[in-house]
Amino acid sequence: MKQKLFWIGLLITIIFYMLISLHLNHPGHNQECQERSQPGSQPILKLEEEINRLVKIINENVPPQEKNQNSPNSNRCKPRTSILFQKTHKCASSTLQNILLRFGDKRNLTFALPNENAFYYRHVFDYTRRFKREFVMHIPGIQQYDIFCHHAVFNKQEMQAVMATDTSFVSIVRSPVKNFESTFDYYGSSHKLGLDQYDNPLMEFIRRAENDPSNINYTYGPNKCPMMHDFGLTRMRDKFNEDKIKQRITSLDQDIDLVLISDYFDESMILLKDLMCWDYDDIVYLPKVVRNKQRIRELTEPEKHRIRKWNKGDVLLFDHFNRTFWRRVQAFGNERMEKELEIFKQRKQFWEEKCTDKRVDGRLFRDFQFKRDAFGQMDLACRRLGWWEQPYTEYIRQKQLDLAVNPH
Repeated sequence: MKQKLFWIGLLITIIFYMLISLHLNHPGHNQECQERSQPGSQPILKLEEEINRLVKIINENVPPQEKNQNSPNSNRCKPRTSILFQKTHKCASSTLQNILLRFGDKRNLTFALPNENAFYYRHVFDYTRRFKREFVMHIPGIQQYDIFCHHAVFNKQEMQAVMATDTSFVSIVRSPVKNFESTFDYYGSSHKLGLDQYDNPLMEFIRRAENDPSNINYTYGPNKCPMMHDFGLTRMRDKFNEDKIKQRITSLDQDIDLVLISDYFDESMILLKDLMCWDYDDIVYLPKVVRNKQRIRELTEPEKHRIRKWNKGDVLLFDHFNRTFWRRVQAFGNERMEKELEIFKQRKQFWEEKCTDKRVDGRLFRDFQFKRDAFGQMDLACRRLGWWEQPYTEYIRQKQLDLAVNPH
C-alpha cells in the first residue's frame, strides 16, 4: 500500500506540472508566448508518455488481492485470521494444514500447539481421547490463539476456550471407502494385526470384524469409522449405535462453519478462500503425504460395499456433509466456481514451476524435488510450501517461544 501511495503521489505531481505547461501553451496568450510555446509541445508529449509508463508501473505493483478489493464488484471484505481446523486422518488434511501454517507464519499469528508431553508424538495433541485445553503448550503472555491445525479429537467447548471468539471452525471429510483403505495402510494395521500373510489383509480384517466384532484388536488406529473417531465418537459401542452417530452429525453441523470434501480439494479451497476472504496465493499447495501408487489397493465393488457396511457411521457422516458441500457450491455459483478454479490452477502452476523441478517417489510417499540457487539455498516461500508437518511444527514452536522471550 505504501508503495502504491508513493507512485500515486509522484503521478499527481507530474500531472500538476503538465497542466501548468498546457496553460502556458493556451492560444489566448500573446503571440510572443504563443511562439515560445511551440517548441514546448515536445516536452508535453514526453510527459504524457511518462505518465502512461508510471500508470503501468503502479498497476503492476498493486497486489492481486488489493486490486480485487478496489474493483467495483468487490465486497471489500477483510481477511480473517482466526481459524480452527479439525484435522481428520487421511483426508488431505496435512496439505490443508500446510496452507494454514504458511498463512499464520507469514503474518506472525499465534498457533495452538501440542504440549510436548501431552502425547507420544510432538505434532499431535492426542487422537485417543477428546481434546482438553491443557493439551495446548503454554506460551507466556498468550491466552487465546489465532490458529489451531494439529490432530486432535473434536471437542468444541474445550477448543473454543483457547481460541478467539470470532474463530471460524473448518474441517474436511473423504469418501469412506478411500479413507478406510488409506487409514488401514497408514497405520500399518496389516502388520500390527498379524495379517501380512494374507493376499488381501484389509479384507481379511473386514471378514474377521463381520464375524466377531468384539474380538477385533482396535489398539492400532481407529479401525472402525476413523472419521467419526476424529470427530469425537471414540467409544466403540457408540460406533455401532446409529442414533448416537446421527446425533453427533447433527451436532457437528451446528458446531463447524465449513466442512470440505477432500475428493474435491480445489473446489474446497475456493470455498475456504471465500469464507476467510483470502487470496489465491494463500491457498496454493503442494500435496502432502500422498502414497506411492503401488501402495494403493484397488477394490472390487463387493469389497467396497462391505467396507461401507463396516463403516456405516462414516458413510452417514460423508453423505451428510457431501450434500451441504454441494449446496454451498451452488450458492457460491457454478459459473463463478469454474472461473475461480481456472485462476487457482494458474497460481498453483506458477508456484510449482517456481519452486520444484519434478515429482519423485520416496519409500512411502510421493514428494517434490525443490529448486535451489547457486549457493544451494531454497527460496523462503518455497521452503514454507515444501515443509512437512513435523519440521514446520517445530519451527513454529521455537519461533513462538523466541517471541515470548524477546517480543521485539
